Amino acid sequence: GRPGSEIGALLQRSLQHPKQSTGQEKTRTMPERRVLARTGAEHSLQDSSLTNGGDEEKTMPERKILVLYGSTRGASQKAAERFVEDCDERLSPDEIREITGSDDIDITLSCQGPIALDNFLKDPEWAPLVVIFVSSFGSGDGPRNGRKFRKKCDAWTQVFQGNPDKPKPLAGMRFALCGLGESTYQTYMKNPIVTCDALTLLGAEIVGERGFADSVEGEPHQQIEIATWQEEMWAKLAEVLVQKPAMTEEQLAAAREFVLQDAKS
Repeated sequence: GRPGSEIGALLQRSLQHPKQSTGQEKTRTMPERRVLARTGAEHSLQDSSLTNGGDEEKTMPERKILVLYGSTRGASQKAAERFVEDCDERLSPDEIREITGSDDIDITLSCQGPIALDNFLKDPEWAPLVVIFVSSFGSGDGPRNGRKFRKKCDAWTQVFQGNPDKPKPLAGMRFALCGLGESTYQTYMKNPIVTCDALTLLGAEIVGERGFADSVEGEPHQQIEIATWQEEMWAKLAEVLVQKPAMTEEQLAAAREFVLQDAKS
């Protein structure tokens, strides 16, 4: 286990970013938020370049993160909302440059969400990078607003497992996943694991380690485990963001169509 002082310091670092609650605070959970580069960021740029009057050229690519959650009692939703809040500072252009050493790039970041998994199925606009917070419910089933998505994962697993030559609709996608649960249950983390494995079978590649946030010692301890996972993920996500996405717009459209057509069948 982590020494008490180290855990306290980690939680303090994670919690030091929120701004004072104002009438504008609710806008932070709208479906899309943008972290803009400092120069010329008012424009929507797609892997374009900016020359600063000399030979130095700075690229200003646009990147997207989709944040999804599945929750019954609200813990996963709160974690997803917290992640979106922290994106402003932890994945700002300056932070990304400092983490990656990429001085010639200014990221224009769109953070979409957080969106409940079942709501996402109604309009499945994927992004090349996805972050998911999800729990289990009952006997390892999907949570209240992630039951339909879990059924999708079960169906996808049946179709794609054992069929390595089958075209992968999410090939090129990167995702990070943090599971929430209570280890006193025999089905602890079953739904997060099923979700993770299904996305992998569809061709997506996980970023870093899958997170496990256990509430057996109480919600404060679970929040520390979520904060620990997020702290480890920021640098990994920054490294993904400075790379050109492996999924094209055409592939993203095909992935959307895959989910919609699958819903009709």
